[in-house]
Parts: sequence; structure tokens; C-alpha cells
Amino acid sequence: MSPSRSPFSAEMVKMVEHASRTESTCGSVYVTTVDLLIAMLELGDDSVVEVFQELGHDIDSLPDLLRERSSSPERWTEVSASDLTNGVGGVLMESVVVALSQGLTQAENRHVLLSILKIEDCTARIVLAELNVNVDALVDALSR
Repeated sequence: MSPSRSPFSAEMVKMVEHASRTESTCGSVYVTTVDLLIAMLELGDDSVVEVFQELGHDIDSLPDLLRERSSSPERWTEVSASDLTNGVGGVLMESVVVALSQGLTQAENRHVLLSILKIEDCTARIVLAELNVNVDALVDALSR
């Protein structure tokens, strides 16, 4: 019997591990979608970084802006409501569905970001919009 292959790429596993080791943006013990996004940017995932740069965003300052915007105590209740309802685990599993729909056998970080951006009330999506990131353009660029 051959070992089963993980549905998650090595880069995606590294990103989730990084997000889980850093302090959560909402002051909680669980990983939020913002934490996942920050980890993608800090690790320099090419497919994610290139899209943000293509849209004219400063990758060096974006992680700090995301942390600042999402770490206020007022945001914590909002984060809990949206990220717990949808669940980071659900986002990761949806990323596998997205990858499979594109004919791939493993999900990558760009699939995680696409899955995050599909959720209207997702904290990462809300914070990106507040930072004047064109979420629709981001989805289009990631889908190419």
C-alpha cells in the first residue's frame, strides 16, 4: 500500500505552522484568517506576494498594517464571530476544493487566500477592504 499524499503543499503547511507560532492578531489562542494572510506575506509566498505587488501594494508594510487594523479590542468580537463561524479549518479544506477544481492535487497558499476572500464577512477580507485593497481585483488576479 502506498502512503497517501497530503492535499496540502509543503508551503501551505509551513504557512499554517508559522501562523500558529505567532501571536494571534485578535489576542486569542486560535489562528484567524488574518494570521494566515500575514504568514503568507511574511514567508514571501511568491504566488501571493506577486499578486499584491501587481496591484500596487507595499508588501513590506502590509503585514504590520494588517496586524494594527485587526488587533484592536473592538475587532476581537468581530473576529470571533466571523472566523469561528467559518473556521480556519473550513477555509483550509475549501482551499483543497479550489485546487481540485483547477485540476491540481494539492492546495497552495493562493488557494487558501482565494478561499478566505470568498467569505464576505471574513475578518481578513474586511481588513483588506479597509486598507483599500481591491478584493475583487485580488480574486481575479489569483484566479489566473
